[in-house]
Amino acid sequence: MIPGVRTPIELMIKRLLLAIVILDIPFHLDISLGHDEYFSGLNAITGFELSLMTFCLVALYLLWLVEAVANKFATKQRLCPLGWPPLLYVIVAGTSFGIATNKSLAAYELWLLLQIFLLFVYVVKHMRSEKDILFVVRIMIFGLFMQSLVMLGLSLVGESITIGPYVGRVDGDHMGRIGGTVGSPNTASGYISVLLASCLALIITAPNRWQLVAASITLIFATIALTLTLSRGGWAAAAVSLGFFCTFAWWRGWLATKIPLLISVSALIIVAIFHQSFIERLFGDDGGAAQSRIPLMYLALDIAADHPFLGVGANNFAAVMDPYVTYPDYSGVWVHVVHNKYLLVLAETGIVGLITYLLFLLVAIRQGLRVAMLDIRQASPLALGLTAGLLGQMLHMSVDLFHSRSLVEQQWLCIALILALNHLLLGKQQPDTECSHSASVLRHTTRVSADDNLSPFGKQS
Repeated sequence: MIPGVRTPIELMIKRLLLAIVILDIPFHLDISLGHDEYFSGLNAITGFELSLMTFCLVALYLLWLVEAVANKFATKQRLCPLGWPPLLYVIVAGTSFGIATNKSLAAYELWLLLQIFLLFVYVVKHMRSEKDILFVVRIMIFGLFMQSLVMLGLSLVGESITIGPYVGRVDGDHMGRIGGTVGSPNTASGYISVLLASCLALIITAPNRWQLVAASITLIFATIALTLTLSRGGWAAAAVSLGFFCTFAWWRGWLATKIPLLISVSALIIVAIFHQSFIERLFGDDGGAAQSRIPLMYLALDIAADHPFLGVGANNFAAVMDPYVTYPDYSGVWVHVVHNKYLLVLAETGIVGLITYLLFLLVAIRQGLRVAMLDIRQASPLALGLTAGLLGQMLHMSVDLFHSRSLVEQQWLCIALILALNHLLLGKQQPDTECSHSASVLRHTTRVSADDNLSPFGKQS
C-alpha cells in the first residue's frame, strides 16, 4: 500500500494522477512559454514547459503535504532513501546557471529538470510494495501499446495527422519515418526501445493467460513500431536490451531456450517484411546524417576543453557554439546541438556534471542487477527488464541528444522504479514497518528456483 493512503478513494486519486503523468510521456499535452524558434531549430530546449505532468505533480505533492501535516505515516514509515547521485547531478546542473551565457536557455532546462526530479522523488518515496511498482510498469506498457497502435496507423496513412492538440508525426522524406505523438522518429525509437525488455519481463511473469496475451501483443506491435522509426540507434539499443535480457534470463533459468529462438525468428520475419527499408537505412544514402554527427562531437570536445570543470551552462551549447563553427575545421558543417548525450553533458556541465550523471546511471544499473540476481517471481525479472532497457538506452545516448521531456522523464522513471525495487527487497528496514514485512514476505514466500515455472515461457518444473 502507498504510504499515507487510508481510503480507497485516496488511493484511486493518487493512482489516477500518477497514471496521467505516465501516459503524458508518449501523449504529451503541453505548452511552452517563451518558445524561441531560432534555438529550437538548433534543438536546444526553449520555453518554460507546462504540461499535464506539471499540474498532476502539484496535486500529488499537495496530497503528500496534507498527509505529512496530518502525521499519518511520517513516524511509522521509513521511506526509500533517495540516494546522492541524482541529487548531486541536479545540484551541479543548477549551479551551472550561474555561469551560463544565456540565462533564459539555462532556466528552461532547469525548470524541466526540476519537474522530472520531483516526479523521480515522488515515485521513489511512494513505491512501497511490489504491487505499487507493477501498477506503474503496467501503465507504462499500456502507454507503449497505445503509442504503437498510433504509429502503425500513421504508417498506413503515410502522412502527419493533427487531431486537436496532438500531432501524429510522419517525417516527409522518401522513407516516411514514423514518430507518432512522441516527437521525432529518433525520440520515438528511444521511448520504445527502453520499454521492450520490461514488456518481455511482464510476459515471462504473467500470472494469467490474459496478461500474457496482452504483453505479447504489445511487444509485437512495439517492435514493428520501432522498425517504422528507421532509427539505427533505436534498433541497436533494442538489440542490446533484449539480447542482454534474454541471455541473463536464460542463465537464471527464467526462459526456456526456445524463447530466444522464437524472438530471433520473429526479428528475422520483421526484417524480411521491411528488408528494403532496412537496406536503405543501413547501407543507403542517409543524406550525411550519420557523418554529420562526427564534427559535432569534435565541436563539443572543443567547447569542453575551454570550459573543462563546470561547462558553459545548462542548455547553453547552442548559445556558445557560433564562435567555434567559424573555425576552418567546421566549414560547411551542419550546425546543431551535438547528438551525443555524454558529450552534451560534458560541454554544458563540465567533467563534474558528466561524472555525476554517469554515477547516476551506473548506480541504477548496479542496483537493478542486485535485484535481478535474486529469485523473486515478479520483482527480479522486472528489475532485469528495467536495467536492460537502461543499458540499451546508454548505447543510444552516444548517438543522440536525449534531452527531450519524453526521453528524460521515461529514463528517470525507470531508474526510480529500480531504486524502489532495490530498497524494497535489499534495503535495511525497520522491523515494524509495512515495507519490511512486505520485503520479508517476498523473500520467503515468492522465491523461485531455476527449475520453477515463472510463466508459460519459463522452464517447466
